[in-house]
Amino acid sequence: MFFSASFFIFTGSRASVNVLLEYRFKRFSSITIIIRGMYEIELKAHVQDRKSLLKTLSGFAEYSGTVRREDTYYAIEASGRKISARIRQESKADTGEIELENPVQPKILLTYKRKELKTGNKGVRTEVNDEKECSLSSREALECLLLDTGYRISHTKVKTVIDFKFENATIEVCTVEKLGDFIEIEILSPSDDAETVAGFQQQLRAILARCGISESEIEERYYSDMLRELESETD
Repeated sequence: MFFSASFFIFTGSRASVNVLLEYRFKRFSSITIIIRGMYEIELKAHVQDRKSLLKTLSGFAEYSGTVRREDTYYAIEASGRKISARIRQESKADTGEIELENPVQPKILLTYKRKELKTGNKGVRTEVNDEKECSLSSREALECLLLDTGYRISHTKVKTVIDFKFENATIEVCTVEKLGDFIEIEILSPSDDAETVAGFQQQLRAILARCGISESEIEERYYSDMLRELESETD
């Protein structure tokens, strides 16, 4: 039994297709993979007044859906360092807070990130991630491949997200199970050079201020680290 995979390699714009490859593998069912590569420049902060934040966002940003994201992280030690990948299952959600139509469609994503924290000119650190992401039609084949080649499940994360768009930024109001409410502001960039990153960091801080959230609420830790710290406290 075979499955075929179509790989679409994206660079710069999500809409520009550079390479199309076809593969066949034994024993699994059909799977389609779309790969895109961009630098994700992201800031996240704690949310103390969720209701006020949603009201503020509804005044200047465009609502784009409410989604539940169930993440499973796979990790392996290779060449003296830890390499991890994430499989994300997305489904439509309803928190009862937004009355507009929810356009979210279910999907499955594979994401690999080279993570880095960069400090801006005001001392605020933001995530700058070299992100590669694939859209999958099925997760079972890839899960089998990862586990059979030595990857192990390191942790899981579940969050419900109310998604907004503003100019070139994505703004997410997130409830992360076990951790609480956060705002995430993300801009995708084709480059991670210092000047480009600094400009986007300034834009992220400006959007955060427009949301009425102080920079003192910025959270520099990764969710995975926060979850591990929480688990160690409860052991």
